[in-house]
Amino acid sequence: MRLCFLFFGPQEEKIAQVMIASARQFMPNIVLTQLTDMTTKRVKGVDECRRLDGISYGYLLAHHMSQCPHPLIRVDYDMVFQGDITHVMDGEYFDMAFNLHGDPNVISTEFGRKYPLATCLWGAKDNRFAKDFRAHHIKSGRDDWLGLVPSANEVAEKYRIKTLDGAIYNYCPKDRDDKPESALVIHYKGPRKEWMLPESEAYLARNDVRRLGKRILEYGPRDEELRINR
Repeated sequence: MRLCFLFFGPQEEKIAQVMIASARQFMPNIVLTQLTDMTTKRVKGVDECRRLDGISYGYLLAHHMSQCPHPLIRVDYDMVFQGDITHVMDGEYFDMAFNLHGDPNVISTEFGRKYPLATCLWGAKDNRFAKDFRAHHIKSGRDDWLGLVPSANEVAEKYRIKTLDGAIYNYCPKDRDDKPESALVIHYKGPRKEWMLPESEAYLARNDVRRLGKRILEYGPRDEELRINR
């Protein structure tokens, strides 16, 4: 199973590394794939780095997701896993798995009620949705990252969707110590990201041991292998 995350531009790499280390802890057999632009440094700990020429979040996400090999699970880089989530792809009678909003401040709004599917975690068996999403999002003219949510919800109406409880797969903590055991995914969205940093050294030390001897693949805009790092 491929676990993909979009990471580009002036972001804090240690936050992504914490996510990667937690994924390795509970899902040791996944292929961790960074989706990025042509210039951002590869995040330490990934198995693949896929590059496209682009500058906006929406453009890069929509195009990467339509081209990345499937099946896959797409996550945000500011998540921490407290268990294995690959089971979200189990079963036959659905096309896509989407997490619901986990932030009460979003759930209670008209926006959250109108667009209940969050775009921070989704699972797909093939790239049909991603291609439809790319075409629809470009046509919509929405150029900010928040516009991805309406676009995804509108396209999802054409597909069989398995919904994932936001309290389990998209839990947004109230403070740094808020980590309920029932949540498989803690999402440190927005200013919560800084709460991940104090734990980064311990996470990274464990992850370094797991990474010894692995090769890293890099792919360019035409899905060709650019180089292999050992």
